[in-house]
Amino acid sequence: MQGRQDPSFASYVSLDVTYIENWSVWLDFKIIMRTIAVVFSGTGT
Repeated sequence: MQGRQDPSFASYVSLDVTYIENWSVWLDFKIIMRTIAVVFSGTGT
């Protein structure tokens, strides 16, 4: 999964469209778990 490190608008739109087209409860769960891991490990930017 990609992060939002590329600040371009096109990148944000592409990530958002990909999320919308592939949405599922499982995808949300994976995103939440990865977010929690990054927060606790301190590796986020």
